[in-house]
Amino acid sequence: MRPGFTALCSGLLFAAPSGATATVVESDPGGFTVTVERTMGPDAPDERQALWSLVIAPDRWWSPTHTWSGNASNLSLDAKVGGCWCEKLKDAGMVEHARVLLVEPQHRLLLRGELGPLQHLAVMGKLDITVGTAAGKTTITFSYRVGGYGLQGSPGLAKAVDAVLSEQADRLVKAATAR
Repeated sequence: MRPGFTALCSGLLFAAPSGATATVVESDPGGFTVTVERTMGPDAPDERQALWSLVIAPDRWWSPTHTWSGNASNLSLDAKVGGCWCEKLKDAGMVEHARVLLVEPQHRLLLRGELGPLQHLAVMGKLDITVGTAAGKTTITFSYRVGGYGLQGSPGLAKAVDAVLSEQADRLVKAATAR
């Protein structure tokens, strides 16, 4: 097994949840839905625009621990329909994390992909990332739905995915507020 994959698996399966407002919305032997929401400062168009600019630049906020290469700067996202959220690997290798299905600039990005160790299962995942407003604040929401064959033997997988996405949401907000 590749070293990056081993680190990714152990990080996914043993990560502790960070932050609040992360929820395994539903889970059964055939799949699960995880929703992670974070709230930032007062809502303003420039705040949402800055957040969106980061959403489509995962190399600036995604944890290197949850990459195949161990280096988030190897990530890229082509934010157009059919675009790839990909990662460069050594020796001219490459991995596709997800494919872009929908782009609503400044508001919504819908991706189809199986993140991390889910790539080795016969499953399909859809990650819906939205930038919005609630109660006068800017919000970011990750909603990840995974279903398919092979999840029956992994009852804790939904909570592990919740923990990893929570970490990424926290990193995104931190990057947005540090600018």
